[in-house]
Amino acid sequence: MLTDVELQVEPQGTTPTADGARALLARAVRVFAAKPFQPHRLFRSGHAQTIAAYAWPRRFRFASERDEERLFEVAPGVRVLAHCRWQTERDEHPTIVVWHGIEGSTSSNYMQATAEKGFRAGFNVIRVN
Repeated sequence: MLTDVELQVEPQGTTPTADGARALLARAVRVFAAKPFQPHRLFRSGHAQTIAAYAWPRRFRFASERDEERLFEVAPGVRVLAHCRWQTERDEHPTIVVWHGIEGSTSSNYMQATAEKGFRAGFNVIRVN
């Protein structure tokens, strides 16, 4: 797992720019290349990793009351619910779209953790059900 120190994430409460987000992605690529993912021996399969991500306790709760609920029409008559967390200057920041897997939802621990990390790094985040 990457830490905020390794990626030099902006402190919470600051508003990074789009250039800052691009620089963060470039640093993430370098860190991932230097430290390839090695799962714990108990979690080698993708199924075990999914279950662990769902069940593993987290130290925080994502402040979802700041999220905007939106329905996106993806085909005629077909809509999906999304929870959107926008940076103050939404057009100045890249956007991450996160889709849950298997039996998850936008309120699953792993979805909230991914969204929180992305938002703190300066991205708009859309969690899709």
